Amino acid sequence: MSDSLCVVSSSQSPRRRYPVEYKRQVVQESMSAGASIARVALAHGINANQLHNWRWQYRRGDFGPISQGPLLLPVQIAAPPVG
Repeated sequence: MSDSLCVVSSSQSPRRRYPVEYKRQVVQESMSAGASIARVALAHGINANQLHNWRWQYRRGDFGPISQGPLLLPVQIAAPPVG
């Protein structure tokens, strides 16, 4: 029986690299109303902790400027006239 060490060259990185656009898309999907971070992460094949990190980076501005949603203006609804 021999104990041998398998050496992997440093050029073969086991880490996955994701484009910023992809990260932004997944983060924005996770921030939609009613979305579950765990469910979104599972749907994209990533760990929920990774998605939490991406959300933190997104809020910090690492993925570019945060896009604002549609502009919402305050609206007052008057009671209907009596009579």
